[in-house]
Amino acid sequence: MNPFKLHTIESAPAGRGFQSRGMGDARRLSLLQTLAIPSQETESMSEITIYTKKHCAYCIEAKMLLSSRGLPFQEISLEERPELVAEVMARSVQRTIPQIFVGSQSIGGFTELSRNISNGVFEALTQQ
Repeated sequence: MNPFKLHTIESAPAGRGFQSRGMGDARRLSLLQTLAIPSQETESMSEITIYTKKHCAYCIEAKMLLSSRGLPFQEISLEERPELVAEVMARSVQRTIPQIFVGSQSIGGFTELSRNISNGVFEALTQQ
């Protein structure tokens, strides 16, 4: 099982409002193919990485927030990769989950992510 997952709106958790209701399979496939075509904007974005655990409400909220903004991210499960826990905690200087990074810069957890998205700081970080 691959612990590295690139999430899209379609792969968001079921029942969280991201499923395409009433959309036919052909239209859904067309939409997903359109979203998969890289653009200059996507290519210039710094990679977003989120370190999570399975039953973490803030992890789910952070992933939902990123997905709702159309921001692709790589999820790394610390349950599947326990050897990374100490490294992530040292890099972020925090002991909470989730831990979110843009490139090598620590953003913090869900609260910091939400605040930085609201005040425009997060968008600036992803464009560097």
